[in-house]
Amino acid sequence: MNNRPLIKFVFIFFSIYAMLLISNEITVVKNMHHGFYETFGEWVYNSWHPEVKAEITTDVESMGADPNNDYVLTAYDKKDVKAIQQYNRINPRTPKQFKPIAYIAFKARMSHSIATFFLLALIFATPNDWKRKVLGGIAAVYILYILIAMKLTFLMSMADGHKTSDDGVWFVLSGILGNNESCQELYYILLLTIWILVSISKTSISKIVGVDSAEKT
Repeated sequence: MNNRPLIKFVFIFFSIYAMLLISNEITVVKNMHHGFYETFGEWVYNSWHPEVKAEITTDVESMGADPNNDYVLTAYDKKDVKAIQQYNRINPRTPKQFKPIAYIAFKARMSHSIATFFLLALIFATPNDWKRKVLGGIAAVYILYILIAMKLTFLMSMADGHKTSDDGVWFVLSGILGNNESCQELYYILLLTIWILVSISKTSISKIVGVDSAEKT
């Protein structure tokens, strides 16, 4: 059995992972990452919370949160938002302010960036064609952000002391998968599961372990 393909896979993985971590410290890249997460992460969170209107921004100080955090997730009751918007259209001179039902501030590294870079490094290091790598990366980020939405849902409920979004099964899953302190191992198992789902096949496995190379020799 030829170990070179496996060593190559591990080397490429760590190289991509390190490159993503280092590049994210560059201001321009970090701002692009923040902008992407604010837009895409907010969309994922809202799509799984039909009763809540949520916003993800980097303006943590406006909510009085610890400025050492990177993001603040603010949740509003969607019915209240619609009622206030309708009121403000009728009464533009005396507009009402939107009052959040809850908010939490969090760090990018702890919430999603490390996991995102880890997943993308695995996907792009896996010996597949580029089309599968790109499509797999997109699918993996979406699935990952669903898990992150679960985590934020759990943290939000802990922060405000009640369910900000009573979604039944979703909230139960959020309590299980979102509680990383008690289920840390499960979270990493889920990350590896996402990679297996979007990247791993018999062909890619044989290339990683060097079966094809061994047969040729």
